[in-house]
Amino acid sequence: MLAVLASPGVLYVVLRLRGMAPAQLPDPSMHTTFIIDPHDIFVRYQAMFTPSARLREAARVGFLVPARVAYLLFGAVPGFFVLRYVLALVAIVPLYLLLKKLYGRWAGFVGIAVVMSSPVVITAWGTDYPDSAAVSYLTGGLAALGLCWGGQRWRAAWLAGAAALLTLAVWSHGASVPLVIVLVVVYLGVRLLRGRAHLARDIALLAASAIAVTGLLAICSKLLLGQLNFITPTVRSARSLSTAAALRADHSSSWGWAPFDPYLLVPPAIVLSYFAVVLRRRWGDIGTAQLFVGLTGALQVATLVYLQFLGSFQALEMHFFSSVLWSSVNVMVAIIVAEATQPFLRRGIAAGWEDGTLTPWAAGAARVARWGAAAVPALLVLAVALVYEAAVRAHLAVPAMTWAPWGAVVAVIVLAGAVIGRLAIDWSRSADDRRRADWLAPGRLLSAVAVVIVTAGALVLTVAPPTKHTSRADTVYDPAPAYAEALGGNDTAFVDQYKVISELPGFAGPAAYPGEILLTWEPRGQFGNLLGAMGMFHNAFTWVSQSFPRLDQVGVLQIRGRRAAQVLLMSLTGHHFAEAVRSLARFRPVVVRRGSLSQGPYHLHVWLVDLSRYLRHGPSHLPRRARPALNRTAQRSAHAQRLAQAQRLAQAQRLAQAQRLAQAKRLAQAKRLAQARASRRAQRPAQAH
Repeated sequence: MLAVLASPGVLYVVLRLRGMAPAQLPDPSMHTTFIIDPHDIFVRYQAMFTPSARLREAARVGFLVPARVAYLLFGAVPGFFVLRYVLALVAIVPLYLLLKKLYGRWAGFVGIAVVMSSPVVITAWGTDYPDSAAVSYLTGGLAALGLCWGGQRWRAAWLAGAAALLTLAVWSHGASVPLVIVLVVVYLGVRLLRGRAHLARDIALLAASAIAVTGLLAICSKLLLGQLNFITPTVRSARSLSTAAALRADHSSSWGWAPFDPYLLVPPAIVLSYFAVVLRRRWGDIGTAQLFVGLTGALQVATLVYLQFLGSFQALEMHFFSSVLWSSVNVMVAIIVAEATQPFLRRGIAAGWEDGTLTPWAAGAARVARWGAAAVPALLVLAVALVYEAAVRAHLAVPAMTWAPWGAVVAVIVLAGAVIGRLAIDWSRSADDRRRADWLAPGRLLSAVAVVIVTAGALVLTVAPPTKHTSRADTVYDPAPAYAEALGGNDTAFVDQYKVISELPGFAGPAAYPGEILLTWEPRGQFGNLLGAMGMFHNAFTWVSQSFPRLDQVGVLQIRGRRAAQVLLMSLTGHHFAEAVRSLARFRPVVVRRGSLSQGPYHLHVWLVDLSRYLRHGPSHLPRRARPALNRTAQRSAHAQRLAQAQRLAQAQRLAQAQRLAQAKRLAQAKRLAQARASRRAQRPAQAH
């Protein structure tokens, strides 16, 4: 078990996994802000955003609560990686135990290798979007329910654990809800078919565990996030996202975008491959756990396809949503590999070392040979990932493709690999193959080929970039996921950015009073590089306008409508900040803090500007940690200082205006004198004549 616990760290180094992924959208940092300083977001924006369910991110407590704990214990960046280590264990430990129970200990390491080399899972773990937690909870929950079959000793514990993980998934990400429903329905259906004993008791245990976990999350949410009731905001957000306007903005009514995302061919290809390997001549010969996993995976794929193309839920077009489907996909891949490599996992190699027919030296060598053979399946999975990394470093990247023709060709190759695996199983059971105790038995060679074909084909479909294409009618733009760099990628730039944006709440400081609205303003040309920083304050919902540094009418209406008390200027260069402050003159701006937040080559220049026109005077300009300790005398002093500063600014503005008026008068007087002199010169010659 120590090897299992250490495996995430070991494989992180061996596979050169990308620990953080590019955000691509502001949504991940809209959750980061609730990890760093959730109370301030509620104080500033709750009254403004509650009617439109804009604070729905705070209700995803299945992810936010453990993330907040990790942040409080370890800090921003260390806490991020500690939580990912925990999420990796949540996924791989139950899967390891399930495969160990079904096929043996070394098969358990196959599951670890499959999950830890999955670009989809690695990318999901790489941001603060809740799919990072949901995909781990769903993987662990599926494996935990699979462990409930056959044996009564730990059934109650695994049922309770599965219910807890699935409940956490539901309260992490809305895309988990249909998958959890399918999983529970399949579990109950298989129980009715193959084991009805104590079914009512088990259902009660599942329900009680889910209720207990929900109640515990509510308490933790109140203590850590400041919100006890997260169910009502969740329901309200579901209604808000189901409106016609939200559906037009988020969901593509056409399927024309789908052929340009080849990674979506992986789930159906794996489902077909799974049943090609697992199916026996008789339905009853399929193991109950294998049947449960296969039916769950197939129905989950079918459900998300229905919701995407026949319903109104962006279940597949948004990779933050479709990633949760890889919970069952990875479990099925692990079982495919374990089934196909039974010639390695069984005792064909090194037979005779246990019954004493070999000498001690020969028995030791045979034992090592057996362990080496049993490790082959996991090593093959890792070898495919390492070969891909080497190819990328040699500039041999997977080319862009669409579903037709090459996507379909690769999917068929994956299915062909599964068929070869099925043949390997049958061949290895033949008398001739069983008598051969060497590595080159035909069954073992076929099984190795099958594993390489299935895993390599699935990897190619996953990392293949979409073909460039024009915008399709009735489709919503979503950025292509960065799966190609998950294995062997460099995350230094993303870590630097995360470190910087995690310091923004501290720079801005907490709100001095409820409803102290803070808006952000940044150059439009830098939006792509400031997605994380903008998302910390809810992105487009809190920016002034897109006209930085000149305040246009949209910005004026935004500030007036929100009655904004503060504006946070952000830029990668720091240029034109003074001009932006001058353009805010009608709102009596006061620059209260200037700074540059830096980590590595990433530099974020920030100015905090109070708008005295709407600011309720308070000590908001004081440092974050000093403010809670202020007494009344200090508060009065700070208040007086702010008033004096505002008065000095107003006096300076009046003096400057008076000087401009005086100068204008002098210029007008000089102009009149010049005109009078010219008139007198013109009259003198006439008089002389």
